[in-house]
Amino acid sequence: MLQFGSSSQAIRNRLLYLFFERIRKTQLCKWHIWIGWRNYEKQWRQWFHWRPQFLIAITAAGFSFQQNGISDEMIMAEAKTSTNNDCEDWEVVRNEGNSKVLRRLHAGTGLYEFRCSGSYDDITASDFVDAQMDLAFRKKWDPNVEKLELVRKDDDTDSELIHWVAKFPYPMYPREYVFVRRRYIDEKDHCIVIANCAVADSANIIPRCEKKYVRVETYRSIMVVRAHKTFDCKGFDYVLSYHDNPESNIPKYAYNWLVNYGGPYYLRQVHDAAKKLEQQRVEKSINNTETIKADKPKAEVSSKLSNNEDNSEQKVDSPDLSKMTEKIPESTEEDAEAFDTADLEFEVLSSPDMLLYDRKPISSLLDEYFVFVD
Repeated sequence: MLQFGSSSQAIRNRLLYLFFERIRKTQLCKWHIWIGWRNYEKQWRQWFHWRPQFLIAITAAGFSFQQNGISDEMIMAEAKTSTNNDCEDWEVVRNEGNSKVLRRLHAGTGLYEFRCSGSYDDITASDFVDAQMDLAFRKKWDPNVEKLELVRKDDDTDSELIHWVAKFPYPMYPREYVFVRRRYIDEKDHCIVIANCAVADSANIIPRCEKKYVRVETYRSIMVVRAHKTFDCKGFDYVLSYHDNPESNIPKYAYNWLVNYGGPYYLRQVHDAAKKLEQQRVEKSINNTETIKADKPKAEVSSKLSNNEDNSEQKVDSPDLSKMTEKIPESTEEDAEAFDTADLEFEVLSSPDMLLYDRKPISSLLDEYFVFVD
């Protein structure tokens, strides 16, 4: 019985071992399959994460600023129109202080084209323009920016291809813009023109993302800044003309009201950002000045040390009076009357250790420690 019991116990243990080993191998196989699937999924996620940037880089490589850019004639025409005082076809919507908002009906859309004009006396034209042109800085001060990136740039015409996603009030989806921006500077008239225009067939450049954003195909914005004196002096006039089709189902009167108040609000944001930019530049210049002042004493000390070394090499050796006195004969009271001073003078002057003033210049203490500083 004991042997049978021991053998049955061994068989039971063997069966349990085989059963759990089978389960372990099955689970291990499932674990390897799951790990492999996770790695496969991770690789695909990485690919899809870089896929938009990869496609943008490929499609934007074929973009031409000559065909889709903004011409000089268009900018000059918009500048003349924006600065024209004839506003017969424009309706005044708001007139508060030094700012004015006008609008006119855009043919065929039922939407309005808005124009905001005014002036600022506490900021410079260069800061006002740089606050809008610097994409990295705008991401910091504009809360309505969800995405803002530079796709391509043309230095010859100062043009940029920009991809911009702007937040809209709930429950509207964010709006996506693909447009060309060009800056034109007229030094003679102290005028800067910033023109923005949507790119036709933008889906060929940047693929659509219909689940998240709504692509805006009609968009145009012209900003004209005219400085009172120079671009770096405070005081300028501005005119902003704006029109787009938001591709939305909201009533047109509601959108017109939104743009009517959104334009002045945007300009106030740009004004505040320009003030911050001015403050940053002032702080940077102060820090640079302090750094220069801190380095200047070190340069002066090093120049003094170098001058001292040079002067020590060129310093004239003074005559040794002990040698001179040794050569003077000791006189007694008897020989004092018969001593000839002419002989003493000749002996001193003819001494090899005696250097005359006309043979080498005599250096002074002022020459040793005098330092020239620009």
